[in-house]
Amino acid sequence: TDHARMMRDDRPATVLGYNELYTTIERPAVAANYQDDFIFAWQRIAGANPMVLRALTRLPEHYRFDANSFRAATRTHYGASYEGPSFDASLAAGRFFVADYSLLADVPNGSWLGVPQYLFAPIALFCWFPPIGRYPARLMPIAIQETQAGDSRVVDPSMTAAWILAKTAVQVADLVWHEARVHLGLTHLVMEGVTIATQRQLSSRHPLHVLLAPHCRFTLAINDFAKHHLIVPGGQVEQYIAPAIAGFLGVVAKTLSAFRWKDIALRNDLEARGVNDVTRLPLYPYRDDAVDLWAAIERFVGEYVGLYYRDADAVTDDVELLAWITELGAEDGARLGGIAPPETPAELTDLLTFFIFTASAQHSAINYSQWPFMGYVPSMPAAAYRPIPDQAHSRRVNDFDREYIEMLPTYSQATGQINLLYLLSGIRYNHLGEYWPCHFHDLRVVPVLRRFKERLEKVETDSRGRDQSRPMTYPYLFPSNVAQSIHI
Repeated sequence: TDHARMMRDDRPATVLGYNELYTTIERPAVAANYQDDFIFAWQRIAGANPMVLRALTRLPEHYRFDANSFRAATRTHYGASYEGPSFDASLAAGRFFVADYSLLADVPNGSWLGVPQYLFAPIALFCWFPPIGRYPARLMPIAIQETQAGDSRVVDPSMTAAWILAKTAVQVADLVWHEARVHLGLTHLVMEGVTIATQRQLSSRHPLHVLLAPHCRFTLAINDFAKHHLIVPGGQVEQYIAPAIAGFLGVVAKTLSAFRWKDIALRNDLEARGVNDVTRLPLYPYRDDAVDLWAAIERFVGEYVGLYYRDADAVTDDVELLAWITELGAEDGARLGGIAPPETPAELTDLLTFFIFTASAQHSAINYSQWPFMGYVPSMPAAAYRPIPDQAHSRRVNDFDREYIEMLPTYSQATGQINLLYLLSGIRYNHLGEYWPCHFHDLRVVPVLRRFKERLEKVETDSRGRDQSRPMTYPYLFPSNVAQSIHI
């Protein structure tokens, strides 16, 4: 009967009915509190996609957020006696952050077996609140603008029914943004180009081939699987994820055509999004753990590069290195924009650090967090199955219950999402810092590798220490949980 339910094209009577799909696989913990506004905000800084949130220093013209929404939100979160910063004071102090899904505004909706699927491009406003009464300092949602249009409706937490639907729209957008841009585009496909160029242009004994090969292991295999089963017409992406397959791949293409590695290198990305300042956003687990991991990889790569490239001439005179760089940026090569031949050991170190971080820490952070947050379907559906009702906040409760269920996937669609994300989050074949015995034939690398492992142990200790004081755990960037390469 469980199997029969999973194949059904109807929906449960209530949201709790989806729990019946988790009879052999344990429900993700987020199922217990996914509608909590704090959990909704937490996912922007420590969820599967902590890459969208950016500081809001001014209100663009098409943003419709104002003091009324702020007052309604603070009354809901803190009660009528709220005495914290005002809307204007919060904006001036840099306490506002936004998740803006404008990238998805023109992406066509998909359908499966004739059933329409819906994608949204909302704008969600958050505020970092200082400690207020019995509440600790925390990031909380303020309002959601349902579309990018200047006349869009803005929903706040006091509008209970409309708020739940609007948060669901954000979750759908966040999953699509994650899978198309952050996951497939900026990790899998970037490292595919690096893998092919490394195999074609660097001899197997070249020190950079030796360094990079473990971080490219199995990447072509998993990408080939995706091209035949996931991102093809009729594949699992088209079946379960909201956009038409051409629209999904359009987001990927737009992402890669704008690729400039320096722009998305960790520290530059954090600075560009205005989230690098720990005084403005004190709690951002992805940032805090990732910065330490980047530094450890950077030290390792810098020491390794120093063994073979004593000065700038050693870098510029390496013909294999030049051929590798050329293929990475070539139109008939990897087509990775912004990659110029490095002129110094430091510039080479920066580029190699970016690639190794991408293959290991970045992919692990966004891959192994999929099941915990996306695996509970009502929390983060891969597609919506009806538009947001125009006036949901004024409808009766019974209307809302029906509208909410109609927005969520059928039993069979939910089962497909569960199976796919459980698989993607469950395989970790290797770990950062682990190399085959005698992989590095040059004995000078032995102390360099030892120091790298020692730094990773320090990062592990520090990250676990920070995690003890977090309101929820964020284990995805513990070095012991970071894979060496993209292999799932």
